[in-house]
Amino acid sequence: MISEVSVIFQVTATADHALRYARDLASLLHVNLTVFVDSWLGTDEKERIARAVVERVDGEGIVYKPLRALRMPMGSSVCNLVVTNTPSQCAEFSCVMPHNETQVSRSEKGEIMIPFGDGRSGIRAASLGIPLARQLGYSVFLWHTTWRDERVFSADPYAHMCAEARTVFSILKEACVQERVPYRIGIDMADSIPGGIVRIALREHMSLICMARGANTGKGSYVDLVSARTPTPLVIVGGEVQ
Repeated sequence: MISEVSVIFQVTATADHALRYARDLASLLHVNLTVFVDSWLGTDEKERIARAVVERVDGEGIVYKPLRALRMPMGSSVCNLVVTNTPSQCAEFSCVMPHNETQVSRSEKGEIMIPFGDGRSGIRAASLGIPLARQLGYSVFLWHTTWRDERVFSADPYAHMCAEARTVFSILKEACVQERVPYRIGIDMADSIPGGIVRIALREHMSLICMARGANTGKGSYVDLVSARTPTPLVIVGGEVQ
């Protein structure tokens, strides 16, 4: 469950988008918004930033904290979602990259895309994405890209899924049922997994994409490749969400 939305704010164009998106997301989730500012700033500079914030968004209920105070409670169901277009600032936390968006999708069919493969990254993404969908009143789109198995002659992509991916698929479906979140499923065969995610998210008008890095994958992961290409807001899951 998301209990707080945070944003790291500086007076820049990308930070401005993040601030507006964070304010809107916090309002939709009915949670507090915390604005983190550089710890070394003097009193005058902090006051200038506070004025800049309220010039851009409704300042009611906003809490200001030094950047060093940014943390996520571990071992509980509480989660602080950080809105930033520079996720490297807080790589250990769960983040939302809004890109150029300043509002959360208001479409009648709000939907979160959760790509999954044959490992734990899809399960970790779902551990945040499915509860987030429930809080927002959205549905979930479970998406899998599979390689063509030359031993299989069926044109049905499901027939080409490996056993491990089918196990993950079952776990995610059960999680949606447990959280009472409506879901649909998409399976495709494509040459490029990141490219397929970006293309389908746009075609299907996804409100958010939710992904997690694999346990043994750093720079160059599907998360990084998707974040560099997609205009769709992207949730990047940090630590395990209980």
